[in-house]
Amino acid sequence: MDIDKIKKVAIAEVLNPTFELTEQYLQANHLRFENNLPYIEDVEINKDKNTTAVYFPIKNEHFYFVIYVENLEVQWMGMSAGNRVYLFASSEVISTEKIINLLGFEPTKKWNANDKIGCNGKSKHNGIRYEPIQKMTGEVEIKLENLLEDLLPHKKTIIELSHKASIEIQVTYYGHKDEMRGIHLDTTIIKKLSELELAIDVDLYAGGNNIE
Repeated sequence: MDIDKIKKVAIAEVLNPTFELTEQYLQANHLRFENNLPYIEDVEINKDKNTTAVYFPIKNEHFYFVIYVENLEVQWMGMSAGNRVYLFASSEVISTEKIINLLGFEPTKKWNANDKIGCNGKSKHNGIRYEPIQKMTGEVEIKLENLLEDLLPHKKTIIELSHKASIEIQVTYYGHKDEMRGIHLDTTIIKKLSELELAIDVDLYAGGNNIE
């Protein structure tokens, strides 16, 4: 599979739309450009469906315009939510290093109380974040399944920490206001959350311009 050729097919559709739907999406939502070409943030291959999703970020937004290519031909297009899925643990009493020691694995981000947040803020607690898939493109459910599989070997320590600190799965979802597809938690995901005794917090954000 030639990724460069797939990218060229997707870019050609953006610059000279052959689908009316492409024109409708891009009249209302403007893509980021670099070197006079639409910028591609990610390419995902779905081997089961033999399709490739090409992600174009929308200017000043956290969601994406996606073109789906099969056999070097555009099959469909649409909006895809940007998202993050991670384990979050924090405490005003337990130190960050102790949280990490109790969990038994390294986080992808850590901070201490009074660390600077943003321009003027300071953190009120010690904490960590574990986010194995750190890109914003892709499906929430796939990221969640991946995260839970990583956490299950540490089930005992996660449950023990939950009695001493605040710990949960956090999901942030940034969708186009006309295409907020939401999140599907199947029985497998629910069972794994139950095994880990973890709550899940979902923050939904809708944005973008009207699609005419």
